Amino acid sequence: MLRILFFSCIFFYAFMLYSDLYAQQKDSLKTQLLAEVTVYSTSLRPGFKVETLDTLVLQRSQQQELSTVLAAQSPVFIKFYGAGSLASSAFRGMSSTHTQVYWNGLLLNSPMLGQLDFSLIPMAATDHVEILYGAAALRMGNGGLGGGIHLENKPCFDEKVFQGQVRLLTASFGTYKGSFQSTVRYKKILWQQKYFLRQADNNFSFRFNGQDMRQQNAFLRQVGSIQELYYRPDKRQTWALRVWQQQGFRQLPASILVGKSTEKQDDRSLKIHLEHQYRSPYKLNYQHKTWLAYTSDRLVYQNPAQDQKSSNAVHAAQGQTLHSLDFSDAFSLRASFALAHEQVQSSAYAQTQTRPQVHTEAHGRWGSLEWSAVIRQEHIRSHEAMYRMPTTGALGCFITILQQDLSRLNLQMQVAQNARYPTLNDRFWPISGNEELLPERSQGAEVQIDYKKYMAKKTQKPILEVQITAYNNRVEDWIQWLPTVSGYWKPQNLRQVAARGLEANIKNSINFTEKHALKISVLYSLNSSINTAAYTQNDKAVGKQLIYTPLHNIKARIDYLILEKWHFNLQAQYYSRRYTTSDNSSYLPAYILFDTNASYQISKHLKINTTIDNILNFQYQSIAFFPMHGRRFELQVVWSF
Repeated sequence: MLRILFFSCIFFYAFMLYSDLYAQQKDSLKTQLLAEVTVYSTSLRPGFKVETLDTLVLQRSQQQELSTVLAAQSPVFIKFYGAGSLASSAFRGMSSTHTQVYWNGLLLNSPMLGQLDFSLIPMAATDHVEILYGAAALRMGNGGLGGGIHLENKPCFDEKVFQGQVRLLTASFGTYKGSFQSTVRYKKILWQQKYFLRQADNNFSFRFNGQDMRQQNAFLRQVGSIQELYYRPDKRQTWALRVWQQQGFRQLPASILVGKSTEKQDDRSLKIHLEHQYRSPYKLNYQHKTWLAYTSDRLVYQNPAQDQKSSNAVHAAQGQTLHSLDFSDAFSLRASFALAHEQVQSSAYAQTQTRPQVHTEAHGRWGSLEWSAVIRQEHIRSHEAMYRMPTTGALGCFITILQQDLSRLNLQMQVAQNARYPTLNDRFWPISGNEELLPERSQGAEVQIDYKKYMAKKTQKPILEVQITAYNNRVEDWIQWLPTVSGYWKPQNLRQVAARGLEANIKNSINFTEKHALKISVLYSLNSSINTAAYTQNDKAVGKQLIYTPLHNIKARIDYLILEKWHFNLQAQYYSRRYTTSDNSSYLPAYILFDTNASYQISKHLKINTTIDNILNFQYQSIAFFPMHGRRFELQVVWSF
């Protein structure tokens, strides 16, 4: 019944597209209305697929976490280990270690685990989010075999001397959130600050095997702040100092099969980022950006029931200098040198490593054909030995097939080679560590067709977008932890994976009148990730889908705006079954979620927002035996000054 309801919405959307309704009416105010809900695609360089989430969408998500926003706004599948617990990613059928996350160029992935907990990243930490598909992540660094996420903070040098905003939120299951942000400008100096906190009991009820149960040991509390200081001595250069600190405490709920848990975790993090940007005043357009950063992450895990306690601390210094030169509109060069020094002190081991790398990029245009090329070389130094990573790079091209007054059809293609070095845990974990591991290597290609239709020549944002992307990626020397004859687990380069997929994104903007506007979007992802290599003679995992990788992923969204005061939203998310064993003998059933949101601008300074998540109270699990919450109510008040 749920599937019928969901695909009925898709059919309704297809009908709307066919009829095209009133999309040919004049723009002005109507286009501005739709700008508030637009999630549009941009391309940093031709041939590389990059999606930028609209700033106003991010503003409405300031009280959420990055995990929630990516799950709703992108094809990235987020694996939730229960509400408030660990949230990891599966991007284009890859594992959680194959998604690289950056903050103003600074890599956030842990050098120990190679991944990031998306539930610990508040949306208040960023002003700009870019989703880097496949080889597009190579422009930031190695390792993003599936892709990457780039979070960026940008200054707002407008005419206002002082402005700010307070957000207060209360929700089901003992959830409370609050944030304060302000901007102070004095001549050439800008100070932006953000404070945020959240607390949740997460004591929701759920059903398992016909029994009513309640989530236990799932309390969390998180507080933090971000300070940004900008100095712009002239129009050509900007200095920036950013400080992001946060700390949290959370209880770790056990699997349903385990029962009661006493596990808990404390984490603290500090990030300091100093940056300088400069643009030359001459006709030869030269730019450079140099930044230095220091990060400190500490985590303490405790299990009083078993008298266990462990801790780890990661300190890292990173920096990059990037230079670009535009010789003409037809050719430009970009080069960078980056260096990272990471030090780990944990209960299990202590290690340091240094990672220097160089990167060169070229962009050119021949008539209607544009092309981009990227090449990157990285070295890893640890134990006084230097290892040279495989050279990585990508070549992409972009061409306009059809261009008319109100429509455009584009084609872009790329080929790429990427690599990821084993994590510190892979190499140095006591007894199990394997220092002989090889880097994971991938070769891939993708092609994309992009159609856009505009309401008028002067309109920059289209009223109809259709984007279809097909990709093919092969990963060799995939690292897999396997049991040994001695009884412990050890990582080995055994698995080979063929990841193929299709991404379709359709967006339609409809303006009924100058006071009413509608935005409809449908995002479909097909991710086939097949294990193609056997590590035993009778390995039943060969030819099977990787665990926790849904083959189908569909997200539909409808936004309706009235007079810039009322905003109504209905969203649906569908995920096909996820296998929980490598031979695909066990799986979690498919599930579908419906969420709705309504907001009203009471006055210039006051806004109220209500949300209902999981309207149908669907009982589901993202990870086996870790239940997610059912129907959830939320009320938020926003005061701007």
